[in-house]
Amino acid sequence: MTGVGEDAVQACKRLLGVTALRVEQPGGRLRRSVRLLLEDRNVIVTKRRHKARARLEAEVLQALSDQGAPVPRLLCFDGTWLIQEDLGSTRLSQSLAAMHEADAEGLLQNAISALAAAQQAGRERGLNRQVVAIGKNANWIETLATIHRRIGEQLQLSTPALSTDRLVALLRPQRLAFIKWDARPANAVVRADGSVAWFDWEHCGCRNPLDDVVWLLCDEYTPDLPKTEERLIGHILPWFLNGAAQDVAHDYLMTFGALHGAMRLSLILTEKANGPWWDPLHCLDRDSVGVTLEMALRLCRRSARWAARGSLTQELGDWFGEVAERLATAPQT
Repeated sequence: MTGVGEDAVQACKRLLGVTALRVEQPGGRLRRSVRLLLEDRNVIVTKRRHKARARLEAEVLQALSDQGAPVPRLLCFDGTWLIQEDLGSTRLSQSLAAMHEADAEGLLQNAISALAAAQQAGRERGLNRQVVAIGKNANWIETLATIHRRIGEQLQLSTPALSTDRLVALLRPQRLAFIKWDARPANAVVRADGSVAWFDWEHCGCRNPLDDVVWLLCDEYTPDLPKTEERLIGHILPWFLNGAAQDVAHDYLMTFGALHGAMRLSLILTEKANGPWWDPLHCLDRDSVGVTLEMALRLCRRSARWAARGSLTQELGDWFGEVAERLATAPQT
């Protein structure tokens, strides 16, 4: 048992008055959350690096669960240790990896419905007025708007010229609402009845509600299912408009989605560096960045499709195809 595990056991005994029978570390030894198996239930015990984020997460979990949102119940928070309900051990990313397309569509809709429910619960509890605006830093937005250039440098590939100023203006948060952010499929649990619940709320804040949809659908662990994707977006887009016209919201979704996929791809290339691709099962089990050729090519296909539908990113449609070809034909080390 690592130091985090030992300390978590002591925290659980002190705060809940119970002794853990076993400790599991589903995210690996470097993660700061552990699962404790108690006599009558399991709990997740977390010690965040930043106490302010831990307090935010505790307050948000309490507020959302009070509204019946699909999140874990907060059991205890002492300013350092956060103990929450364990909703299960099967992450959404793991379930999607094992599913056929027909089943994946229903599961993805459940996941998006859960995000919409959490956003609505946050609005009803006034979290919009309590959490801060996120993703508003000018440097971060410009980096997102020009992320294709970084990929070009990483692969020594020329890149199309886009209007950075117009992209920055489109990506700058305007219609703010409470969102999860970091809504990657590995941050959700699939429960026994097929419903989905979302955990890890330390990064939540206010921004465009569609951002949560992007984080989910444009992650490397989300399978690339074009027909399913089109049906889902057509169905769920009205849930996240937040007062925007539907065509404006769709353009924002496609643009941010294409660039977010590019951001994930750049992260994969950075992690891989000059080394070999990683073992897919290890990536999935440990929720690490998906440094596999399959996931990199998946991001290229999806980003190409979304970019072609964005008013300011159409030139990237064919370019992502060139990126995929470069990756597929590069010598495997």
